[in-house]
Amino acid sequence: MEKFAELFKALGDVHRLNILRLLRDQEMCGCEIFNKIELSQPAISHHLKILKQANLVKCIKEGKLVFYRLDESGINIAQQILTDLSFTCKSDNQQFRLSSLRENPNLCEILGMKASVCEEEI
Repeated sequence: MEKFAELFKALGDVHRLNILRLLRDQEMCGCEIFNKIELSQPAISHHLKILKQANLVKCIKEGKLVFYRLDESGINIAQQILTDLSFTCKSDNQQFRLSSLRENPNLCEILGMKASVCEEEI
């Protein structure tokens, strides 16, 4: 589960999303990414490191050159998680269960909490 959180944390930054969009259509070297995104070279390196750790980007070294491209395995995992969440959130889904509070109005008190916890948005 922590790996999934790391993956979505990597997706939670506008600069990293921009890098992923750039790599969607082609592989690029660091200087090409730098040329397209108005960030410093150290900042781009930092974002690429996070994307690599989340398996969203991989690098290919050819001699002294390093090329970046999307890592299909991480992209597929993110897509599968979102698909699973999308399927689960549909109330007409047979696997979807209603809250136990609907059957037992005293559930909050049974769990040792004030009833107001169940009555207010958190």
